[in-house]
Amino acid sequence: MPRYCFHESGERAAVERVPQCATSGVGRRLVAAHRRWLGRIPAILSGMSSDSRTMATTSLEAALAPLTRFLGVAPLTDSIARLEYALEGCTGEEAPGRLHERGVSSDLLRAGLLARERFGRINDLIHATAIALALPHLLCPGETLRRPSLAAGNDPSRPYDVETDLRIAEFKLARWAGSDAGRKRHLFKDVVHLAAADHGGRSVELYVLGQQPAHFLQMTTSTAAWALNRMADHTRQLFEQRFGSLRTPIPDFINGPAAHVAVIDLEQRLPQLFPPSM
Repeated sequence: MPRYCFHESGERAAVERVPQCATSGVGRRLVAAHRRWLGRIPAILSGMSSDSRTMATTSLEAALAPLTRFLGVAPLTDSIARLEYALEGCTGEEAPGRLHERGVSSDLLRAGLLARERFGRINDLIHATAIALALPHLLCPGETLRRPSLAAGNDPSRPYDVETDLRIAEFKLARWAGSDAGRKRHLFKDVVHLAAADHGGRSVELYVLGQQPAHFLQMTTSTAAWALNRMADHTRQLFEQRFGSLRTPIPDFINGPAAHVAVIDLEQRLPQLFPPSM
């Protein structure tokens, strides 16, 4: 199905067919996170005076209002699909009316650009906050943390999200939604690195959201070769050096060399922080 983007030329909106629309790749989870964190903006602005903080908050909320309204109508994927169908077969003269019917305006574009500018690293914020809030519930009495690695991209000196005197742990906080090939590959990559870790008798844990990740690892017919075929060369080499052939079925690896890696569903372990309907 063709993708479209729009620009204004004088008073007339022109429709151009392009290889990929500006909205391509935007996930509902990220957008939902933008909306959830919108209500926390005053805390971000706490260093400002009361009047300035109020004005800044009001201004930002007003600027983002078109985006909030658009996202409140339907899931983003559905809205974009409906827009595509609405534009199919239309002319340049008809396009503005169809855009108006679907709530697509220059205000929406500006709000989207502003949201991306302000919340571009929202995934890092979610990742860091989720781990930090989970730690008091997960650590044993007296268990001591080393400096955690909470942001995207691990420091070579801190290869795991969490490392203590009793455990090493990684957190995968994406919710699987059906088309999850990339998430499956990254999940398996993390299992490989955890299985190869020098844990020194400590627990080795991989925390996930929902039952789908563990179900995939146990039930898939895919091999390590499939899971690692888009990963860095050193990960494939690590697997072959430590665990053997890349033709190994994933469940065989999970129940063999990686059997000591515990895959833990945070929705079940800490439902107060990670409710399934979140």
